[in-house]
Amino acid sequence: MMTSSHSSDNETNPWLQDLPGLQLADLLKITNGNITLVKKLLTGFSRSFADADERILGNLLKGDMEEALREVHSLKGTAGNIGAKSLSFTAAALEQQIRSGNLSINDLFYDFKTKFRQVMSSVQELIREEQKTQNDFQQEKAVDSAIIMKKLKELRSHLLKNDARAIHTFESIENLQVGTSVRVHFFDLKVAISILDAEKALSIVDDIIWKIDVS
Repeated sequence: MMTSSHSSDNETNPWLQDLPGLQLADLLKITNGNITLVKKLLTGFSRSFADADERILGNLLKGDMEEALREVHSLKGTAGNIGAKSLSFTAAALEQQIRSGNLSINDLFYDFKTKFRQVMSSVQELIREEQKTQNDFQQEKAVDSAIIMKKLKELRSHLLKNDARAIHTFESIENLQVGTSVRVHFFDLKVAISILDAEKALSIVDDIIWKIDVS
């Protein structure tokens, strides 16, 4: 059962799947399954090495062996750390070529460039998916908050008038997704409404509205 559940997670969570040029399973082992750390490492790689292949090419064309070596050596180590084994291996070969004094732009460099672009594409796709997920979550949260606030104000109006419709309005709110910071108040609100304690219910509603406003 445990194996089946893990397999299902792998199919739905892009951070648990290997991608072209990127063995995320290896990275997860290194980080002890810490997906938050995995995200930080890959985001850092994307920012630090966004155009590394072009910088290396420029240094080779200028004959700047020291700077080309520095860039390739740094990328080699980082690629290995994020699970991009093939890229790390090719970067190591390119580093050795440069150390030998060969600064030519040959098949080895183009192999390195292809693998680098493959890994960078995989990393950036993961980051885009993460940003989309976060944006979708924020939009859903904003919609939920707007709906809840509208219903709470409607409930408040009914309570002020001792209108029995307060019970129905509360029931329409009760199952909406709300943050844990206000969810704890809903049980007390339910009790107050059920015993028709409008004053207590109003106090709780005002507290919930205030907490949502400042969150």
